[in-house]
Amino acid sequence: MAKLYVIRHGQTEWNVQNRVCGRADIPLDEAGVAQARAAAVQLRGVHLERVIASPLMRARQTAQLLLEESGIALPIEIDARIIEQDFGSFDGLDRAEESFRQQRRQAPLRQGGGESAFDVVHRVYSLLDELRADQRDVLLVCHGAVSRAIRSYFVSMTDGEYFDYLAGNCELVEYEF
Repeated sequence: MAKLYVIRHGQTEWNVQNRVCGRADIPLDEAGVAQARAAAVQLRGVHLERVIASPLMRARQTAQLLLEESGIALPIEIDARIIEQDFGSFDGLDRAEESFRQQRRQAPLRQGGGESAFDVVHRVYSLLDELRADQRDVLLVCHGAVSRAIRSYFVSMTDGEYFDYLAGNCELVEYEF
């Protein structure tokens, strides 16, 4: 039985500012770097055969720090299927913005002209189906909306539970195929 480890990237300046952070390619802040280094302790001794990260800088930086600090000597594979949701015109706005708050809980609605939650689930599930068939222990370094989609693959959730779920920055979650 293969294991899947999922970790959301470390903190960014936009996380602190409560801004919608979709496809904006922003780096970790100092706290995010520290979070990734601290999270690496949880990976020491964990059997991994693959490490896959989102192409966005904050995920790639997190993956690199996790591997350096944990002593895991694997290449980082990049897979665009775990890039953050495209929030379109909402990217960079305050998450408390009423129009964003109203639209974000509607799965079929393309957020700000970007992607819908259904779009994200479709691309993430295609990767998860491949990983299930591959049966190797894998670490995915990704984002909030992607972590939500991954959770729904393994855990039956209501709409409310789905949209309320948010992995913390550098929170490591383990699943089994």
